[in-house]
Amino acid sequence: MRFGQAVKEIEARSAERQALADAIENHRAAVRDVEQLASAIEATEAKIKTARRVAEEEREAASSATAAMGQFALATAIGSAGPPPATVAEARAAAEQANDDFASLAQTLAWLEEQIVQRQSSVRLRAATVYERAADVVRSDPGVRAMIARFPALHVEFVEARNALQYLRARHLLPDGSAFTANEPNVPDEAWRAALLALERNADFALPT
Repeated sequence: MRFGQAVKEIEARSAERQALADAIENHRAAVRDVEQLASAIEATEAKIKTARRVAEEEREAASSATAAMGQFALATAIGSAGPPPATVAEARAAAEQANDDFASLAQTLAWLEEQIVQRQSSVRLRAATVYERAADVVRSDPGVRAMIARFPALHVEFVEARNALQYLRARHLLPDGSAFTANEPNVPDEAWRAALLALERNADFALPT
């Protein structure tokens, strides 16, 4: 197999590769949704922090509004009054509005957090679909079918060569320094591992041949 050659993209998509391309795009869209929700959550958390502070300040202002009005009346009587403070009704209304704003943001955050959990689940499901569609591409690939067809003859050739070399080694007829071993290596095929990872990101990635 020519694993050492530069891998090029295929020229035309099969139905399996088109299905994979669609699955990849669906997965990317789900990832974008999660990223957007994460940004919205971060922004809403910042707003909640500010709203909480404002609500606390408005509650304090409402609780001290009566005293502020009394102090203003006293200052007016002695001629040293400044701008009038908010009335009790105004202070209470402002506090209620601040509480409402905080509660609305908290509800928004809860909704966003619920949505991101659902979208994260969708990302995982769509990633699994990408893997399934990539598997379909491999199963239908002509090169894989050709490799299967070639394998019996290649295996016979391997066995014959191994038997011959074992015979020669047993009689000390191999060249000096020979590294021959009769054991069949069980080494993961790095070319295929890399190809499958690439295929899950690019539906047009050509498989090793």
